[in-house]
Amino acid sequence: MAPRKSNFRPSPKKSPKLFEHTVQSASAGVVAVDRNERCLIWNERMANITGVKSNEAVGKKISEIGCFPNHAKTRDCFRAALKGKLASSSHWSFKSKSGGKINFRADCTPLRDSKGKIIGALAVAHDDSEGIKQKNEQQVIFDSVPAMIWYKDKENRILRANLPAAASSGMSVQEIEGRSTFDLYPEEAEKYYKDDLEVIQSARPKLGIVERMQLKGGEKRWVQTDKIPYRGDDGDIMGVIVVSQDITERMQIAEDLEKSLELLKGTLEAAIDGILVVDDQEKIINYNRNFARMWGLSESILESKDDQKAIRFVLDQLIDPEGFTKKIIELYANKESESIDTLRFKDGRVFERYSRPQRLGEGRYGRVWSFRDVTERSRFEAELKIRAEKLARSNAELEQFAYAASHDLQEPLRTVASFAELLMRRHGEQLDPDAAKYVSHMMTGVTRMRDLINDLLDYSRVGSDAKEFQEVEFEKVLEATLSN
Repeated sequence: MAPRKSNFRPSPKKSPKLFEHTVQSASAGVVAVDRNERCLIWNERMANITGVKSNEAVGKKISEIGCFPNHAKTRDCFRAALKGKLASSSHWSFKSKSGGKINFRADCTPLRDSKGKIIGALAVAHDDSEGIKQKNEQQVIFDSVPAMIWYKDKENRILRANLPAAASSGMSVQEIEGRSTFDLYPEEAEKYYKDDLEVIQSARPKLGIVERMQLKGGEKRWVQTDKIPYRGDDGDIMGVIVVSQDITERMQIAEDLEKSLELLKGTLEAAIDGILVVDDQEKIINYNRNFARMWGLSESILESKDDQKAIRFVLDQLIDPEGFTKKIIELYANKESESIDTLRFKDGRVFERYSRPQRLGEGRYGRVWSFRDVTERSRFEAELKIRAEKLARSNAELEQFAYAASHDLQEPLRTVASFAELLMRRHGEQLDPDAAKYVSHMMTGVTRMRDLINDLLDYSRVGSDAKEFQEVEFEKVLEATLSN
């Protein structure tokens, strides 16, 4: 708002005592200068503040009074008032008696004579130490915010920035303020300015902008930016306030997570088993296409995420639906249990079901279900069992045959052996050498035949007798074989 004009015209000539008393008793420091910037008035408060007495200040130019560390700022304040500007404000720092600094806010107004002609300027200085302290504290907070903050005008110039924002350009705050974004970020400035204008023209914030920002050294970082209208004291939009956070690490983590999820999804889809994952609320959170195909589940059922709905759908396919649901209830009640069982379908299919818990967090457990179609394996095992039973019967029959055959074959051998022994005992001396030799060959043949029959009987018993294998001397076996 523009300062309101006043009809007040200080006129010491009309009431000099009252004017002097008012000035000297004021709680604020009062300084008046003529058009040549020479001090006319220096009240007691100013003397107390600065340690400079009135007679030491009056008559001197402001620049000659040593209590002002920044003469230019003080001079500019008075000159603005001398040009007719009402309520020109400035921050003054005075040297205190102890040598320190005291901060004041000075409001300068023109001094006019009775005809309205400017004859000087009057400054009223109010203690602003607390305000400066608060401003400094606010600046510390402003610079400590873990984000880059810029105040920009409508022409894309930076009005104010905090330390992180300046550091992103490799400059100090003083160097960056007043410069154009096109100078600092030439590659991205056009896009930045387009977003700024959108906020300025719409008078609405634009939040969550994810974009690239190039730092001074050429490194590119990801930032998330919020832009809000920057309004002046009168409420008019002066530009935009830009707040950007470096999210490069977050983006990298998200990218790595995305790759991991893609890998997991690919692995899940490549699995020959049908896989279903449910959370601790028994809601479907993941599955692969094999699971949907094996159970004939529609897209609508799976997208509903309702595990109970899927269970109800499959019950009619099973020979033992009660046993199927009983096991599910049991496992959901015992969250850390694992299980493996076999499911048989009415159409002849056989699934192997495996379930194990999935830890989701502190005290939270989901569950992973894995289903493998073992129909062919089950059929093969059944056929193998039938064949094994047939083989067992065949072996039993062979063993019985071997027993019978050994008995029947052993009888004539015993007869031949008996008569051969009797012949040698009674008539051995009467036999010529050739005859004796023939009888000996007969006895050897009988022995070999008996051994073969016994070996056949032993062979038929292989698998039925629980005899352990023993080491043998192969050379003796080979020698006995060659001799036959």
